[in-house]
Amino acid sequence: MNEPNFVVERGIPPEALEVMERTDARRRNFSRNLKISIAGMVLLLVLGLVVLGLDFKFMGKWLGFILTGLGFTLLVSILAISLACVFSVIGALGRLSRNPIFNAMATLYVSLIRGTPLLVQVYM
Repeated sequence: MNEPNFVVERGIPPEALEVMERTDARRRNFSRNLKISIAGMVLLLVLGLVVLGLDFKFMGKWLGFILTGLGFTLLVSILAISLACVFSVIGALGRLSRNPIFNAMATLYVSLIRGTPLLVQVYM
């Protein structure tokens, strides 16, 4: 009989099997490379902290306080980014508006924000 060249037990063409094997190999390589990269970054971080001469006993003693500050910092960052997104969408819509009042207010806001240094904005 003139049958196509298929793997009989799985019903998958050999070309597809090759592609699947290459995809699996890429996935394994990516996972391995990611683990190596993360381990390398952690190692560099620890070496950097040791070279800087940080007192790990002090850090261990105040770890709860440090983690509380980390949580508060992340909360403030998320709120600031959310507020900035809302203001940017309002500014963009105002700039696209045909209403001259909204357009002028949005243009003034965008010009002030883009025209002042970040450090000045932080202390405003």
